[in-house]
Amino acid sequence: CALLEDPIKAGIVCLIDCEVSLSGQPRAISAIARSVHSVLVSGKGYRVGFQFTKISDGSVDVVRSLLA
Repeated sequence: CALLEDPIKAGIVCLIDCEVSLSGQPRAISAIARSVHSVLVSGKGYRVGFQFTKISDGSVDVVRSLLA
């Protein structure tokens, strides 16, 4: 999920880019995803859920390392 100022209709295809810290080093994650829901979070915006449809091998490696 991501917290956004505005809702996104279900089914919208998005490019999601973010940077995370892995062993103290910045690592990029980039993926194509489809929005599946937007839920209003009181006073904070909209929590938007995504289903990833395409992710690079390098980004998969970063996610695996984060979850290990």
